[in-house]
Amino acid sequence: MSISIRWDESNESLIHAVFQGDWTLQEFNIAAQAVEQMMNAVDRTVHTVINMEDAAPPENVIRRFPSFNNGSHFAHKNAGKLIYVGLSEAEETLSTVLPLLFRYESDEVIFVTTMHEARTLIKDKQQYQDKGVAKAG
Repeated sequence: MSISIRWDESNESLIHAVFQGDWTLQEFNIAAQAVEQMMNAVDRTVHTVINMEDAAPPENVIRRFPSFNNGSHFAHKNAGKLIYVGLSEAEETLSTVLPLLFRYESDEVIFVTTMHEARTLIKDKQQYQDKGVAKAG
């Protein structure tokens, strides 16, 4: 499969979705179901990093977009930040517009160019939350 899904090594608050090479709509739907199952298994906010640095979108992806949307994997009560890594400008535009057309619950959709940037954003967010919890306690 050209899409791998896994929890971050350090905690179950961050899901890594890595797309490599050519991938299919079927693989996307399988991966989306896996992410949904992972989010269902925890009772907290889960951030998702989608790494597209080494991936190519499926042929005719715009025409075929309704095949992506089965409704369930675009909205989840635990969805936190959604960070895309390595998208082209056209893919960024597509990824910005589509959540406006379909249900999508996320704190924020962010675009970065490297995994280092994505990790820094998540680390900063977690440190901020930890400080807020420490002050409240």
